[in-house]
Amino acid sequence: MEDFASLVGIPGMAFDDQNICVIEYEELVLEIAFVGEEAGFVVRHPIPPGSLPPTDNALSMLLRANGHSAARGLGSVAFDTERGELAWFDRIALRGLTADGLLAALAWAARGAGLWRRELVRLVDDDRSRTADASAAAGGDGDMMLFRG
Repeated sequence: MEDFASLVGIPGMAFDDQNICVIEYEELVLEIAFVGEEAGFVVRHPIPPGSLPPTDNALSMLLRANGHSAARGLGSVAFDTERGELAWFDRIALRGLTADGLLAALAWAARGAGLWRRELVRLVDDDRSRTADASAAAGGDGDMMLFRG
């Protein structure tokens, strides 16, 4: 980690007592957790509450997207049981990893986390737009739907 810290110009960069190092890369917060020599690093990006569209098929959409993302090596989203929130995760193997390699891996991780973040925002915006359109069609003002009988 010292070589990486020197490469990116952050002297003293280190893991905390829980083996986590938090960095910001291209405006994304990435948590790098050292989980062991065999497993390497796990990279995590928290997903803000309300980032999943509140639709009946949100879980189905998430699982399909996870499959596509994992197949392309762009990580996946899962429920973090320790923190009780959704998060994007990926893994970086230690074998043969150099400071330059870690920088490249974190750039790739930021790309994956960023794609997920943008896609979830798009899905939520699309869902809100459909909800507003349905409300307007029913004579509502976008915030409230009145039922008359």
